[in-house]
Amino acid sequence: MRTPGGKTRRLEVFNLHLGLSARERERQVGLLVRSREFASLQFDVPCLVGGDYNDWRSLLRPLFVDMLGFRSATGGNTGEERPLSTFPSFFPQGALDRIYYRGPLRLASGRRCRLARSRIASDHLPVIADFDLH
Repeated sequence: MRTPGGKTRRLEVFNLHLGLSARERERQVGLLVRSREFASLQFDVPCLVGGDYNDWRSLLRPLFVDMLGFRSATGGNTGEERPLSTFPSFFPQGALDRIYYRGPLRLASGRRCRLARSRIASDHLPVIADFDLH
C-alpha cells in the first residue's frame, strides 16, 4: 500500500469464512496459523484477519487476542464492550463477522454497514474498519 507521503508499505490481509462447527473452525484457524504466509509474519508488519467467523460464543477471540497479539476492530475488547452484531442482516443478533488487526495500525473506527441494500445483498451485514498506519 502507498502512504500519503508516497512511501510504500506492506499490509497483509487474510479473509476467512469459517465453518459452522466449533471443531471445524478450530481446524481451519490452525491451518491459517501454521501456513507459511501467516507464520512468517513479523509482529511489526500491519496485518488484518477478517471475515465470517461463525463463532457465536467468541471462542476464537482468546486465540487471536491473547495468543496471537491481535486487537478487535469490531468490538468485544473488554467485558463491557459488546462485539458488533451482524447476523441475520435484517435483525442482527449474532456477532459472527470480525476484523482483527495487529502491527503499526491504529483503529480510527469500526462499524457495521447500515445501507439498506446490504441487508438484501447478504444474510450478514458487512463490517467496516478505518485505520491509521503509524
